[in-house]
Amino acid sequence: MIAASAFGIGAAAAWTRFRPFVYAGEISYGFYLWHVPLILFVKRLGLLPTNFFLATAVTLPLAVAVAAASWHFMERPILRRAARRHRARRGVPERARLEARTAP
Repeated sequence: MIAASAFGIGAAAAWTRFRPFVYAGEISYGFYLWHVPLILFVKRLGLLPTNFFLATAVTLPLAVAVAAASWHFMERPILRRAARRHRARRGVPERARLEARTAP
């Protein structure tokens, strides 16, 4: 399964193209960075239940929302700006830079 996923072939790799999983991968670093501070913040406010499942139900949507905001408003713009600078230094023609700028 791991080899099939790594090479992108077969049914083992098909689930990796499922859009919600792809999006989860995009925001995963932000989730990693934000989940503990958010848990501690919710705990400090006295809103964190002692039950694990209830605590997860409270903090998981919050952490996903903050991770998504982090991806869309911080990480992705910074990565795009860095890619433009890298292309400019490598001498990529202006037309290619303009096409990349209009791409989603």
